[in-house]
Amino acid sequence: MTRRTSQSTGNDLSRIAVLTPTFFAYSGIDRVVEMQVAALARKHSVTVFCLDGDIKVPRVKVVRLGMPHNQLLSRIYRLFLFLDIIKRRRAARMLARFDRIHTHFYPMSVFAADAKRMNPSLELIEHDYGVATPALFTSVHERVYLRLFTRLSYRYMRRADKVISISHYLAGVLKRDANIDASVEHIAIDTVRFNAHADGRRVRRELGIGKAPMCLYVGRLSPHKGVHHLILAYKRAKKKIPSLVLVIGGKPTFKGYADELLRLADGDPDIRFIGFVPDDRLAEYYAAATVYTTCTRWEGFDMPIPEAAACGTPTVAFDVCAHPEVTTDGILVKEGDVRAFADAVVRTVRKRTLSE
Repeated sequence: MTRRTSQSTGNDLSRIAVLTPTFFAYSGIDRVVEMQVAALARKHSVTVFCLDGDIKVPRVKVVRLGMPHNQLLSRIYRLFLFLDIIKRRRAARMLARFDRIHTHFYPMSVFAADAKRMNPSLELIEHDYGVATPALFTSVHERVYLRLFTRLSYRYMRRADKVISISHYLAGVLKRDANIDASVEHIAIDTVRFNAHADGRRVRRELGIGKAPMCLYVGRLSPHKGVHHLILAYKRAKKKIPSLVLVIGGKPTFKGYADELLRLADGDPDIRFIGFVPDDRLAEYYAAATVYTTCTRWEGFDMPIPEAAACGTPTVAFDVCAHPEVTTDGILVKEGDVRAFADAVVRTVRKRTLSE
């Protein structure tokens, strides 16, 4: 297999395949992949291979390999994709023609490993985003699923020529748990979209909150994201700042957990569940917020924290995982300490209110 290069300029004109399980606009990780694809496409011929997705990138072909649309069936299929021999062979034949493969998440690493066996000269780069700690989930089935997922991820990750973690925290976990060495590349924030010029006035008008101080969370409504802790902390903070509003934006990943959050909110009109926030409006929401708040207990990076900071909004979060690496403006408190979290929110809101 011949790699095409320009001898006169030294630019690599490789054919690059980017593999990601999903390629949807609502997924934070998929947005990261989209940014990588767009950057690579400026210099290379890039094709995205996914199981399903809706993102379109100029000059980039997207190949959808297919998976069940039912949420439960799709999760089972992704876990045991290595058993789909027909799809593996078909994908491997396509991928073996490329010069380099960037793989994001198991089970796409299965296809990449197959292609590497067919074409040993193929450069295989695995991007490590980590897997949430199983103990953070209450469901036995979810814990078993995550343990199997992690084990399979490590198994196929070992076949890569290079592994890149998105944080020093994740690189340390990878070395500790799987004895895999990884370099570290923090996710680059799109400062064209996320910057001090972001304007949150439209969001405040739509929410009808005027100049009231606003806490914001955006992300999945999943147990390990700790949104229940956030609601409890908000209720404490509101006792000291009665006008405080909490805006929760995100897609419910677990219906039972989403129902639990609604019960915990107990009809408080100042706790707003607004659903998925479109990617092109995120900067407005960050700019509208007085403080970005997250009680997540596991994060490999946590993109909203630096995105909010780029828009001039500080963060209050638990001091866990990669948060010390990515939090440049804000307060980190001990994990699970709802009282300290609420106090940090109050201090941050009062400081920002006085400075305006």
